[in-house]
Amino acid sequence: MPSHTFSFFGTTTSEVEFTEVGTGLYRLDEELGMSLMVDDEQLDKLPRFGDTIQATQDQDGTLVFEGLHARGPYKHFDFVLSQAEMESPAFAKQFRKIIDAGGSCQRIMSGLLFISIPSASEIDVPSLLRQAQSEA
Repeated sequence: MPSHTFSFFGTTTSEVEFTEVGTGLYRLDEELGMSLMVDDEQLDKLPRFGDTIQATQDQDGTLVFEGLHARGPYKHFDFVLSQAEMESPAFAKQFRKIIDAGGSCQRIMSGLLFISIPSASEIDVPSLLRQAQSEA
């Protein structure tokens, strides 16, 4: 999967995985973790896993976010967990259920967990994680 440096709201990210879906259109294939770096006003405009964005390339090759083209068909959940929880078999079992349902679990900076799951899924993500915590 290709990756590229993106610039969102003046903040340049490291390499981000994406799929080019048209001229100047890119579907994000991973979570950016940008929700931690923007104010409340920008939060609704923030691209998430599965969203398609419009971007232009600047002189150094960085793709500069121009706007959100379309939201992806996902519900998103953000959690802060301990490293021990993230690495426990109980959590691995629940992460597998999410991935098997077409979702994504992405860990950033040891304890930040971003989960995206298809909107049509009946999986109750917070309940899965509570169950994992009780088993860990």
